[in-house]
Amino acid sequence: MADYSILSDISKYLAGLLREHMCPDLIPLPSQIEVSGPGDKNQDYILGIFLYRIEEETEAVLPRFQPAGRMSQQQMPKPYRIYFMFYINNASQANYKAADAQKIIGRTLQILSDNDHIMPNMLQPWLQSAEPSVILSQDKISLEAKFQIWQAVNQPYQLSLFYQAAPVLLSSETVRDIVRVSEARFSLDSIGERRQES
Repeated sequence: MADYSILSDISKYLAGLLREHMCPDLIPLPSQIEVSGPGDKNQDYILGIFLYRIEEETEAVLPRFQPAGRMSQQQMPKPYRIYFMFYINNASQANYKAADAQKIIGRTLQILSDNDHIMPNMLQPWLQSAEPSVILSQDKISLEAKFQIWQAVNQPYQLSLFYQAAPVLLSSETVRDIVRVSEARFSLDSIGERRQES
């Protein structure tokens, strides 16, 4: 199952996806699309990708352990739901006008809608078995909740996109040894038959 770097890998994948489809038409340089946060003082990027929330999927019921070789078991991966915000960097020196920002947001919507399945095996090629796709979907939260997120990073609210991605399966390093039954002995007596004592 996916290693701990899967969170970072998904963020990098989204950045690469937007760079591929948005540069140089709307954003001149790939480096101007960054995995960052609204409170970042860096003024060089235009479009930011902010991972702001991670939740364990408690609705999914999985067995606790799975086989890991002949003599051991590994704890099952835990599924998570992660939340992203896509926003225009107000500190950018590019001084984008509102119409330009809306074009970037609109193109971001289009790209994410067309690429809403993320394959973990593509992000981590060493995975030995196929894993379920991570589904990217728009997070339909209220305007008030959006304001609260912006307030949490001490920034004024601005037009932004909120998405969620799930399930993100995170592997465990917990492995336990198991003892296989190598020999079994049984003794059966016929009904009514008495054992003779010598």
